[in-house]
Amino acid sequence: KDGVSDVSEIVKRLDRADGTRWKHHINTMMHSVRSIVQAMTAEVPKSVVCHCSDGWDRTSQMTSLSMLCLDPYYRTMKGYAVVVEREWFSAGHKMRDRTWGHKKGEHSPIFLQFLDGTHQLIRQFPMAFEFNEWWLLILSDMLHCSLFGNFLENCDKQRLEKDQAATTESIWSFFFDTRHRDQFRSGMY
Repeated sequence: KDGVSDVSEIVKRLDRADGTRWKHHINTMMHSVRSIVQAMTAEVPKSVVCHCSDGWDRTSQMTSLSMLCLDPYYRTMKGYAVVVEREWFSAGHKMRDRTWGHKKGEHSPIFLQFLDGTHQLIRQFPMAFEFNEWWLLILSDMLHCSLFGNFLENCDKQRLEKDQAATTESIWSFFFDTRHRDQFRSGMY
């Protein structure tokens, strides 16, 4: 049973999931990352410019996932924190608007798609990542819990204006706390 009374309920839920086109978005994102990585690692490497229409959604996804593919440092815990800080928080991804939808039409799971893209890479190359899937699940949960200042605003300027470094904790203080760190370490790295 486990909360599902019959097969028709399972089918309804799967139909609703298909309606979000989540798999399509993840597939498109990963194909774009593949193109970037191929261009940069070709026999004659090419420079790549990544820029979506606004500059803070797809751009962060493409650059972050490409960095994970191209440089093993970013597949470490510390390196992943650097990627998220630089490509998402400092680059001005509209974390507050996209996560909480305070402005009409702004809610969008862009960061969750990035986490899913990271998950896809971990599933394909589990020995290449220092952190495990639990790291991504907790990061996803923490995105929505309002405890960490990193996720509460759209840009560094807003975080500074609200003095969030003094009033909230950084997500990384949780992840790198010695009481928690080992649970996020992959046994296959």
